[in-house]
Amino acid sequence: MLFGFTMFPFDESPSEAEVTSDTGSADWQYIGDSECINAVKYDIKTNTLSIRFQDNSVYEYSDFPHLQFYNFIRSTSRGYFFNRAIRNNYEYSRIA
Repeated sequence: MLFGFTMFPFDESPSEAEVTSDTGSADWQYIGDSECINAVKYDIKTNTLSIRFQDNSVYEYSDFPHLQFYNFIRSTSRGYFFNRAIRNNYEYSRIA
């Protein structure tokens, strides 16, 4: 575990099919245990991560790898993961 989230060694990474079936479609997944993140969704076709924060602002992060999304939703602290691994590391735009 690194920075409060699980990283997969290269030989243990889940396949794209596992990530897709595990995370579903690009529907919002509500996060019940985060003080800053309300919901997330991921579009595997465009590699776009959308995050809705508790203040209802929504940001999209482009060129976001599906394995990184898998690690994000599996992390023990999504806020910590966001601050360490996503924030300021990917291009983003505010959409709401």
